[in-house]
Amino acid sequence: MDIIELWSVYRPKWSVQTYILIAVIAGLMFLFLWKLFTVKQWKKSRMFAAFLIVWYMVFVYGSTVFTRTPGPQMRYCLELFWSYRWGIRVYGDEMIKEILLNCMMLMPLGVLLPAVFPAAGRYESITVFIGFLVSFSIEVLQLVLKCGLFEFDDIIHNTAGVAVGYFIYKLAVSMGSLEARVSDIQRGV
Repeated sequence: MDIIELWSVYRPKWSVQTYILIAVIAGLMFLFLWKLFTVKQWKKSRMFAAFLIVWYMVFVYGSTVFTRTPGPQMRYCLELFWSYRWGIRVYGDEMIKEILLNCMMLMPLGVLLPAVFPAAGRYESITVFIGFLVSFSIEVLQLVLKCGLFEFDDIIHNTAGVAVGYFIYKLAVSMGSLEARVSDIQRGV
């Protein structure tokens, strides 16, 4: 299955109300970033990275929480690593795909956070902790809004994806391909 097929299979259909909400969020985000650009004098590259984070988070929360149809009750699985113990045995390749997609879902956050927040670039624990909080909030929202399964495995997979994204960022910086760009971004604090 290629990326286009994954996109079409796993991406929920969005309603008109969702698109309107996204347009409102985009407008508010533009005003906020413009304020940072003019008052705090953020550089354009840092502002662009912040823009990408917000858009990506809108997409992630929209796809994992707000476009799902609520069920009749809260669903949760508090067993650690159930997706490995019996999930793969029962669901096979589909569960492996879901695990990999959960790992990849927040990977861009691990790459983009250090570009916007210099402290996140110096300390991987900050980036990974923010990724953990994002993943935890998704799972709690799914539980409370009855639109998904709260599970620790997803939190672990998402957080691991953020860590991998952070190490991709660090590898790119250490190779020098992003070094000048990152220093420009960080000097624009």
